[in-house]
Amino acid sequence: MDIRKLHLSDLDMLEMLEEACQPYPWSRENLAEELSRSQEESFSLLGVNSENMGVSYVIAREVVGELWILQVGTDPDYRRQGYSKQILLQVFEEASKQGVKQAVLEVRVRNHGAIALYESLSFQQDGYRPKYYPSLVEGGPKEDAVLMSKLLV
Repeated sequence: MDIRKLHLSDLDMLEMLEEACQPYPWSRENLAEELSRSQEESFSLLGVNSENMGVSYVIAREVVGELWILQVGTDPDYRRQGYSKQILLQVFEEASKQGVKQAVLEVRVRNHGAIALYESLSFQQDGYRPKYYPSLVEGGPKEDAVLMSKLLV
């Protein structure tokens, strides 16, 4: 997998990946807004296969000295192969070089695979946001978010 910076020209590919990966995908407008951020602020990366098709991505940006991990996704056909981990490690390296000291994220409390990935990258659980996410089941209860952080230095 090759890893490269996400650009506005990747919007169509990213939108398809987002819809395949996320239970509540971001709108095209939200994705375009993130891809339009300055290179100094954005740490969003895309992993592509040998056919130059997107297989995994991380949308992240620097906000007041913190790296906010906003979205992480891998095409269902490519999961459990370490692609998200590779991209996240590169995001951390690039952000650290820019002087960013800490990464933060939120994840569904029941997303055990993602939590295990983040813990394998030395994230720690810092707390919860009750009823943060919409239910994955129609009419079901909202789901809590786990707040996680990691020092980059």
